[in-house]
Amino acid sequence: MIDNILSEHQEVSNFINLYMQYNKKYNKLYPNLVNSRGGALEEQQALKLKDNLMAQQEYNKLKDKILNDFVNIPSNHCGAGKRDRLWQDSRFQREILYNKENNSLEDFLRIIFQLRCNVIHASKDFDNIDIELIRWANTYFGTLLKNINYFQYVTE
Repeated sequence: MIDNILSEHQEVSNFINLYMQYNKKYNKLYPNLVNSRGGALEEQQALKLKDNLMAQQEYNKLKDKILNDFVNIPSNHCGAGKRDRLWQDSRFQREILYNKENNSLEDFLRIIFQLRCNVIHASKDFDNIDIELIRWANTYFGTLLKNINYFQYVTE
């Protein structure tokens, strides 16, 4: 039981660490993406990787596996093999689709960004499904960034 809790905490810690490294890099790469008050438009910065040709090529190599594993993570709203979105907020009518029709690099990065928001801003305990999503993100987001040498070579 304790080992399982430690493992779950490690998954969350690994994801936060990975995302913060990504965040630090894109803040350096895209300092001019700011809102009218001078604050960074973090979501736009986080999605800029979609414009990188090397990232697009690497993502396309991984896409089928990424999508297949995502679809097979159970959801509170549907069974395994049927997941087609990450999040929906009825107040804002916002959902992030990730399925056969919506599986671009930008769609993947939106999922990663929303997971980051859920981890950083949510004040909740993580259930098994949340941990599986975070493990999925660690695996594929980490692989993508590693395979394109993101932290060393990516430039605007």
